[in-house]
Amino acid sequence: MGDAELMSAALLLDVGVYYIGLVIPAYKNPERALLDFPFQGPAGQIAAAMVKFYHSRLATLGKRRWATGYHGKHNAGWRELYTGFSPDFSLQKLMRKGLFRWWRAEATNLWLILRAGARGASVRDSAAPAACEI
Repeated sequence: MGDAELMSAALLLDVGVYYIGLVIPAYKNPERALLDFPFQGPAGQIAAAMVKFYHSRLATLGKRRWATGYHGKHNAGWRELYTGFSPDFSLQKLMRKGLFRWWRAEATNLWLILRAGARGASVRDSAAPAACEI
């Protein structure tokens, strides 16, 4: 399906934002929650904007991984097991884990950029004509 690291970051962040932005407010005021559409209201709109931002960013990271041949390097043996999701304190752990994986993917992206830049510089240097001495 894709890069396991990016997909797990997206899953953890999606679940965390969904519960924080939509489920917890619905639990606090269930009568009002049935009158509103999902992602309506201030909390829902903030959650939607967050999801839109990090999905765009993770897609960009995935494209760079694909272009550099790094896509799916750690997919073998990957397993994610969760006991379940509930709107309580355990969401903080999920969000931290998802943010950590996203930030680690950003660090890998920076490494891929620097590696490609260094490789491009060495290719340019080796292709440069030698200086003639007179």
